[in-house]
Parts: sequence; C-alpha cells; structure tokens
Amino acid sequence: MSDEAQADQFINGLNPDVFTMVNTGRPNTFADALNRAKGAEAGLLRQRRAQFVPSAAKAAENPHMPPPPRFDAGRSSSEKKKNFFKGKGKQFK
Repeated sequence: MSDEAQADQFINGLNPDVFTMVNTGRPNTFADALNRAKGAEAGLLRQRRAQFVPSAAKAAENPHMPPPPRFDAGRSSSEKKKNFFKGKGKQFK
C-alpha cells in the first residue's frame, strides 16, 4: 500500500471533528496526516476542557470579587487585650 493510500485510509477512519480539521489541508503522507490528527485532537481536548472549568477555578481567574470584611479594623491586638476585662459589670468578693 502506498504512503498516500495509507494516509487516505487513516484520514477516512478519523472522528468526524478531527477528520474535518485534518482533511482541510489534505496531507499526502501518512506521517503528515498523523501529525495533523494529533494536533487537531489536542486542540479539541483543550477546547472541551475549557468548557468544564470548575467554579472555584473560574473565581480564581476572575478577581472582581471584593476581599472579605475585616472585623478588627481600627484596633490593634494589644488594645483588644488591654480592654478585655475593663467595665464588665460588678466584681465579686
């Protein structure tokens, strides 16, 4: 079987999506057809993976979310400790 016939047989047996991408340039050799098919499959795989990105990864890519609020704003940790027991009601003997 000639190299061109082998390439044709290979191309005709491809997945329809890959076939369309490989057949547009109509490779003449089996090696060229194989390389184009590998590239086409890799491109389709990247495209399919991009469609199913988990929501956590999308949030990491989209930094438009504001930072969480800070509850200790305006007071240092030493001020918090110093005032913790001050004015807490009656003291017992």
